[in-house]
Amino acid sequence: MNDTKKTTKTPKAKSSMRFEGPNGELQIVLNRVAPNNIQTFAIHTKTDPAQLSSKGKPKRIRARGVTELHKDETSAKTAIDKIVAQAVKMGWIAKGKVHKAKSDTFDLAHLPTAAAKK
Repeated sequence: MNDTKKTTKTPKAKSSMRFEGPNGELQIVLNRVAPNNIQTFAIHTKTDPAQLSSKGKPKRIRARGVTELHKDETSAKTAIDKIVAQAVKMGWIAKGKVHKAKSDTFDLAHLPTAAAKK
């Protein structure tokens, strides 16, 4: 049973950008779902004062849309740029930093050494 087949996993990468406006909050997300599949989508969150949560606060309602699946990072980033441009054009205001998943600091060939025994 000599298996010489190498398998490499692509780490999940996810980044998002948040916008706010009078109609709630808009989050635009880029998410790697498989090595050659990158998903882009937007989530609109708003509060509904007519519906109250168990704590007496207005319920937050989330809706997801503009979902697309891309084969490469370039087309996914182009799609994100289009969504962001449309959001800004519609009056959404960027909120805070762009959240991006940290990249790996080492790989299998460069694992850190264990602490020396005393």
